[in-house]
Amino acid sequence: MEPTVVLPRPISLPHLFGEEEFKTSLPLDDGDDSLINKKQQDVPQQNEITAPSLDDIPLEISAFIFSLLSLEDRAVASRVSKRWHWYCWQCQFMIDIPIFKRRALVSRHLSVLQHCWQLRDVNLSCARQITDDSLQFIAGLQHIKRLNLSFCKNLSTKGIAVIANNLNNIKSLNLSYCDGVDDRAVEQLLHLHELLELDVSNCYRISDSSAPPMASMKQLKYLDVRYDNLTRLAITRLSHIPCLKHTCKESIMGCSKRQK
Repeated sequence: MEPTVVLPRPISLPHLFGEEEFKTSLPLDDGDDSLINKKQQDVPQQNEITAPSLDDIPLEISAFIFSLLSLEDRAVASRVSKRWHWYCWQCQFMIDIPIFKRRALVSRHLSVLQHCWQLRDVNLSCARQITDDSLQFIAGLQHIKRLNLSFCKNLSTKGIAVIANNLNNIKSLNLSYCDGVDDRAVEQLLHLHELLELDVSNCYRISDSSAPPMASMKQLKYLDVRYDNLTRLAITRLSHIPCLKHTCKESIMGCSKRQK
């Protein structure tokens, strides 16, 4: 007769661990790691290194970092989040594109600037492909104080009118070497009551007819009319603008000595 082997009675796991502990000890479904994350959060991590957040960086530094991005990179970075979009466009106070890139700028590139509501300083010098219609993209940027459009050969009275009728807070405007700037364009500048600095040097289409409008800009502190088509009489009249700096008056009178 073979001996009888008595097996031990199975132990009930819920009875051994408790009902709740047993449930938490069951295998988790694939993709359900909520319980694991909860356990990890409860266990204190020693020597834990947290990654720095953009929120920890001062606003001025963050704005400067994003200002170094090109327009193309800024358009990509602005899609990351609402905060990055704010840093890329609304927080920027100055747009100064490198000169080798300005020469290739076209209207579609300027379209991204219409989101930069806080812009104060815009340098588009030597952007020779910029036209009058291109300036429509910056017409709504009411905070612009300084605008450099020198060497923009395709600008005319129409483009200057867009600036004068919309950007009323401009204090400094550079239109030097703009072949399309003439007497009618200068008349449009009378709408810029806050304008303090005006550079229209080397605009050969400017004649004596521009002298009365410029002379009526009593608030001007700086005026450059070198190598314009002005006579000595017109230049002498401009030198009497009351707010012009002394050095600026000497420069204007120096122009009159070279005129007939």
